[in-house]
Amino acid sequence: MRDPWIYKEDTFEVDESMVLNGRFIPEKIPDVVTGHFYCNYHPLIDLQGSPRTIVGTFNCSETGIISLKGAPLSVGAFFDCSRNKLTSLQYAPVVTMKNSTRYSNNIFNLDVEGKFIKSKDYDRSIQEGQDYWLALLDFVIKNNLNERGIYGWPDDYNKETLIKSVPVINKFNL
Repeated sequence: MRDPWIYKEDTFEVDESMVLNGRFIPEKIPDVVTGHFYCNYHPLIDLQGSPRTIVGTFNCSETGIISLKGAPLSVGAFFDCSRNKLTSLQYAPVVTMKNSTRYSNNIFNLDVEGKFIKSKDYDRSIQEGQDYWLALLDFVIKNNLNERGIYGWPDDYNKETLIKSVPVINKFNL
């Protein structure tokens, strides 16, 4: 196993030689970036092979990604995944500056999940290894949010049951 590659310059910009078939080429992408990481405008499927930690900004806007799978575990300053084909924010990194996340103009309105991602509840769920969807459902119930604003429920979640259950559960202020 190789030593982690830590990129210590201000900005790491992905170019076309670092992407193959919509995925990062692992040997060409650092494990840790102490500054900013920009891969925006490069056609990607997901974020597999991204640095695990980015201290500054992480911009993956306008890449065409349909999933945040493989996204960094943490981003220090700003996370922008806007103008993509996302149906969920599952796998979003923990962002130190909570108001510094942009996820707008995706296929679906991801406002409910956006509130969750910016919350301390999301950070806690990551630290505790909690299932993303169960933690999101708990957040929706706890904050009396509209569960209809969540579009990416996995196939094994019965959406109709969830839609009927959440308003009833909310009456009990659980």
